[in-house]
Amino acid sequence: MKTEILKIKGDWQEVVDDCRATVGKESLGKDPSTTFKRGILLAEHSPIRDISIKWLSGDKAVRMSGNESVQILG
Repeated sequence: MKTEILKIKGDWQEVVDDCRATVGKESLGKDPSTTFKRGILLAEHSPIRDISIKWLSGDKAVRMSGNESVQILG
């Protein structure tokens, strides 16, 4: 099944910096890797509340905001 990102609200740098702050590390100063982004979304770690993603999965539009439940839009 093909997935297409439609819209991203928020800042990945803020997400990674919030994660680093929880373990006492300095700001990364840049966007995180694709591997980090995928891992943090799958882990549902609380800093993902800083970002909202809307995507198309097959013929359904889907929205995820933070670590709330996924919402099927169509």
